Amino acid sequence: YIMRFLCKNDLCHIFSKRRIMIYIYLLLPLINYILIKDSQLSKIEIFSSCLGLNFNINENNVFEIIIYIMNISFFTFLIVDLFLKDICYQIDNIFLRISPKKWVLTKIICSFIILFTIRFIQYMILILFLHTDLKNLHEIFILFITEILYLILIQYIILSTIIFLKKGKYKFLVYVIAILFIYLIPKNINNIVESNLSFLLFIMTVIIYIFFICYFVNKHKYIFAINREE
Repeated sequence: YIMRFLCKNDLCHIFSKRRIMIYIYLLLPLINYILIKDSQLSKIEIFSSCLGLNFNINENNVFEIIIYIMNISFFTFLIVDLFLKDICYQIDNIFLRISPKKWVLTKIICSFIILFTIRFIQYMILILFLHTDLKNLHEIFILFITEILYLILIQYIILSTIIFLKKGKYKFLVYVIAILFIYLIPKNINNIVESNLSFLLFIMTVIIYIFFICYFVNKHKYIFAINREE
């Protein structure tokens, strides 16, 4: 019951306090579509470009770079906001009725629901505007699942980095490893799908989930003690 209550509270917080930001973000693919709808690209290529799925770090395409950075920044901000709202403002009574494990699981479930919902709406809007053929829906579904896994992985790498940096030890090393890891991860969702790397992405996502849960459950007192000092 308490997990359901916290989950509902978290979802209400994000979808009410951040609703203007979410509305603007939901409309971004349509703005992108207006800018490139008259190009010679295929429907799938237009679809991918509008959502920032075909970013190539070796090509100096400012448009794709901006969309990619906005995607990562937006969802990372939401998940950090989701965790910090309790850590910063309810730090003294947060575990009176719930264990650290259940608390972090609730946050993970909520962050997934938020990510899935927002991105699903964007995908559906573009599918309707592009009048996507049924034969392309399977490819779009694979892109959707792969991107969800990708965004989750990046979110929790960044969130874990923020937590590690608060510890005060090996800050530079943690920062370098995180930047290097994010740099080496493929940025082009289409290429990940075409290279059959979706399952590897799933494995990496499960690993980062398990690592984050175990680390937080074991170190939550220390993490919260740092925030009290700040």
